[in-house]
Amino acid sequence: MKKRLKPQISDNAIPQIIYMLVFMFLPLKTASAEVYHMTVRAYDNCKVCTGKTPRHKAYGITKSGKVASRGTVAVDPKMIPLGTKLKIEGYGNKVFRAEDIGKAVRGRRIEIWMESHNKALRFGKKRLRVYVMK
Repeated sequence: MKKRLKPQISDNAIPQIIYMLVFMFLPLKTASAEVYHMTVRAYDNCKVCTGKTPRHKAYGITKSGKVASRGTVAVDPKMIPLGTKLKIEGYGNKVFRAEDIGKAVRGRRIEIWMESHNKALRFGKKRLRVYVMK
């Protein structure tokens, strides 16, 4: 009859195992971010949202000079500088970039760019955690 050996864990290994388990479940780079609870809305390039028609020379162009696309966020530049990377609760590890501003975007409010006005309307207004990356 064979005798089963029980694995032996040294006292030095226990803190290392706890450390690994704790940091294994933390989101990447969240430790170097400021977390804010913000009002999040959505917008698109239409005249209702931006006040610009397709004939306008700046139609679809953000304040930073880039074309608005997926991942573009409008922010209050006094609170979040343009070019800052953001993560938004509910979007996993998707990284957004602060590239635009807006009249209604002041303080703890941001707006996410969407492909259509219907998608922006369906998104509505939510209160979410926003991680401002350093």
